[in-house]
Amino acid sequence: MRVQSPLCYRSMFAGGDSEEDFAAWKAPRLPPQGLTRYRQDFKEIGLLGQGNFSKVFRARHRFDGREYAVKRTQRAAVPDGSSFAQFIQEAQVLAHLPPHPHIVQYFSCWSEPHQGGEHLYLQLEKCDVSLGIHASLGEQLKEGDLLEVLRQVASALAHLHRHGVVHMDVKPDNIYLQDLPEEEALAGGGASTWETCPGVRYKLGDFGQATRLDLKTPMAVDEGDCRYLPLEVLRGELGQLAKADMFALGASLLELATRAELPSGGHQYADLRAGKLPLLPTFTQRFANMIRTLMAPNPLDRPSAEKVLQSPLLACRSASPPGTQQQQPLVHQPSTASTQSASTMDTSGGGTAVAAGAAGGAVSRQFGGLVLQRSTAKR
Repeated sequence: MRVQSPLCYRSMFAGGDSEEDFAAWKAPRLPPQGLTRYRQDFKEIGLLGQGNFSKVFRARHRFDGREYAVKRTQRAAVPDGSSFAQFIQEAQVLAHLPPHPHIVQYFSCWSEPHQGGEHLYLQLEKCDVSLGIHASLGEQLKEGDLLEVLRQVASALAHLHRHGVVHMDVKPDNIYLQDLPEEEALAGGGASTWETCPGVRYKLGDFGQATRLDLKTPMAVDEGDCRYLPLEVLRGELGQLAKADMFALGASLLELATRAELPSGGHQYADLRAGKLPLLPTFTQRFANMIRTLMAPNPLDRPSAEKVLQSPLLACRSASPPGTQQQQPLVHQPSTASTQSASTMDTSGGGTAVAAGAAGGAVSRQFGGLVLQRSTAKR
């Protein structure tokens, strides 16, 4: 006899394979009490990604048929360890936040004993790919695409900041793409500027560094990605943490616009924090000014997420999600330190594989090994 996992039923809504082999289920077997919750509730499909402290698996729930991203600690953790505390903090932040269309949705968390410690699990909404992977492929994003990134991530940050939370790790690797159903895309639920992927929603994820907006205790610089942190946070000045998120959003847009990885040290690193940004000759001056404003050396010169949403640059874009408060248009007086240098960043790189079908067929965009595909046929 053997321990038998529960059946994985096919959903009438989500599709996918079924394991409805009732003959095998009725065969002699040990009771499922020996199974972990992860093995009992989920069928693992594959690995979505991994970092220094965790792995993320693509898994289908055995009863509701939906696919999820299940995040698990890389190694067994102990309650007084840093990885344990970070995981618990991420779960508590996500549980505190009301749902938002541009934040990866949280469902559940639990722990399982493993080799003298515990594996911690987070059950999250599954997205398709991160903007970091997309940027690594070297394709130049159009200004319209980046304006959608700006609008949607600013909407997520406004939601966080209204609820007393700062992300502290905004970067392309933590901004995810989700391919929308055609009906939702046509209703305006996501970006509409990508010729090959018209229904994309951007979602902010990975809240392992998120904390309270009123944090007063110094944070370790290596807990966040220093490439996206402003100078005041690097100095341990924590009075304007919401504006640190805005700096990171500007730095992320700069990286995506130039297709060049941000420096982690040296004179270019210092220049970016002094307001000396590279030229963006293929983008409008208004867009370049927005990045410069977001990355202003003085945090008081940076706009809030709410003001970004009401800026003239985004006035013609889709309306913000319900609950976004109305603000006056952005009026910014740059500090004297906010000057622009004529230095440029390397923009070399390969291209993304794009495949388009015949008229009325299907179009797709490939991100590494993933393909987002949508039919263009009229129904």
